[in-house]
Amino acid sequence: MHRTEGDTVHSVNHQMTYLKNLDSAVKFNTEAVETLSEKVKDIMLDSNKWKDETDMAIHWLNYSLYNQSSIFIYILQLEFAILKLRTLVKEVLIFLDSTMRGKLSMNLIPPVMLRNIFKNVTSYFPDGYTLCIGLQQNNINMFYEFMDISVLADYHSVKLVMLTPLKTFERYFYLYKLITFPYKISNLDNYIQLTAEYDNLVLDDSNQRFILWKEADIKKCRGKGIMICPADKPIYGRNVLTCESSLYFQRDEARTLCSRRILPQNFVPIFIRHSRAWMYSFSGKQQVNLK
Repeated sequence: MHRTEGDTVHSVNHQMTYLKNLDSAVKFNTEAVETLSEKVKDIMLDSNKWKDETDMAIHWLNYSLYNQSSIFIYILQLEFAILKLRTLVKEVLIFLDSTMRGKLSMNLIPPVMLRNIFKNVTSYFPDGYTLCIGLQQNNINMFYEFMDISVLADYHSVKLVMLTPLKTFERYFYLYKLITFPYKISNLDNYIQLTAEYDNLVLDDSNQRFILWKEADIKKCRGKGIMICPADKPIYGRNVLTCESSLYFQRDEARTLCSRRILPQNFVPIFIRHSRAWMYSFSGKQQVNLK
């Protein structure tokens, strides 16, 4: 059922009212709502576009941060490598400083490396020559004391020149210190002590050749136990008679070749310690208690 009143139509069945003409206020509001809807629609489209751009920016930022973190790790590793290199260079300079003084550092060339070097070079030695010391493991450390080191360097490299003493089979000697004790001559009441010009007798393995040394000559040697000494003294054969060799080989010529010193009847007792033993001399019978 419809009922019409001017510009207003009522529909009772549908319970609706239709207006043919709207007043100016309603029309303005409708246009305003329509304009607002368009703006909202544009804003929504812009927001979607901004969201897409934001997502792309965040994705690029994450990618950049990941790359920067990797670069940062590489930078840290590079800094650590540079620090390690500086430390190694500093250590090498310290070791080279010791070599400038003629001494080889174990940190520069470790004993195992030095032993391998000697194993390689010994095959080039002339016949009859060997290293001054055997290459046993417990002897390697002695080379650091015996060797003379020189450093040759240029812009591209640093070279070490190692001067190692060599020996032949006839250049191995034993050092003996000459000690004389007073003795009494039957027709005299005094004691006589023989004295030699040299304090030490250096004898080879065969007991056929010897060298005469003073205490100052021993100071020229290097090492303890096994010593490396300069070859600046003549080598005598056993047939050469000297005071020192006559004393060692117990020849009668010692009494004429050596100087003699007369001691009083009661001379000062002589005590000499040799390793764990004691050597002594008295002018008469004497009881000795060792503690």
